[in-house]
Amino acid sequence: MRFSLAPVQSKELFEDLIRQSMLAETLGFDALWIHEHHSEGTLYPSPLNVLSFLASKTNYIELGSNMLLLPLHHPVRVAEEAAMVDAQSQGRLRLGVSAGYSETDLQAFNIEARDRGKIMEEGVSLIRALWTEDSVTIQNNFSHLSNFKLFPKPVRKPSPPIYMGATVDAAVRRSARLGDEFVISTTQRKDDILRMVSVYDSELRSLGKDPKYKKTTLNRIFFVVDTPGEKEEAERYFMDIFLKLYQKWGHENITDLDEGSKTYQEIMRNHFIIGEYSQCIDTIVQYEQLGINEICCLMNFGSPNLEKVEKSLRLTAKHIMPYFY
Repeated sequence: MRFSLAPVQSKELFEDLIRQSMLAETLGFDALWIHEHHSEGTLYPSPLNVLSFLASKTNYIELGSNMLLLPLHHPVRVAEEAAMVDAQSQGRLRLGVSAGYSETDLQAFNIEARDRGKIMEEGVSLIRALWTEDSVTIQNNFSHLSNFKLFPKPVRKPSPPIYMGATVDAAVRRSARLGDEFVISTTQRKDDILRMVSVYDSELRSLGKDPKYKKTTLNRIFFVVDTPGEKEEAERYFMDIFLKLYQKWGHENITDLDEGSKTYQEIMRNHFIIGEYSQCIDTIVQYEQLGINEICCLMNFGSPNLEKVEKSLRLTAKHIMPYFY
């Protein structure tokens, strides 16, 4: 089991992002993940820009987008800028992409929701070709390229890993076909994860790929505390903000939940890893048994107190990570 962090991404100035990212590297986290949303003021809108900045502030921790909303970007530009980040970081980039779901995000760039799947198919294939081939000649909905040569090429060979997010089975199978790793949303119910991993692994096998060489990352609201009182306080805070934000963003995994699935107990069980370190370990073991290889810790979801986040980071490194490493 690996552990990564989505550092704070809700401050107008970047001091807290830098401090938290450097601390995560010092504590031994495997990666930093930067998200993308637009207009809401809760996340930075340009993950590759932020990762380029973090490349100069860190030394060995991997740097990923979780997720870059590929339909909002031209794939040639993504390939170029991502390759630059990989070069700047000496081969530490993880390019994570997804189709997006928020109407606010899609409408801001005049993207029709029905076109997202085709954009993902063509876009990821083109990025991969630009990274790995000497030159590319192609004509599709995005580009007319004739002996186009990407410069500079990524440092990591044969290319940086492409992480793909998915919710429905068709998109999960697409992730297996086109991507290197699979990312599951924090909105995904725990009860659905075994099925999703099974769909992913089955598609890999049908393509002649061995699932044991692939990784599945799970985004989870994650918070480690010292006492039962702190646990209850964190649960109440994150539950309230979790439901409000995802309902506002219009994520179907949340908007389609029946009332029975929105109870305090069900949200805690299906979406969060919160508690004293022994309780968190028990939950992580359950996810490991479902086929999860990495937990992306969303400790900053909804902008909680940063001192409490730092305490959670240190408790994770001291008590939880050594159990799995």
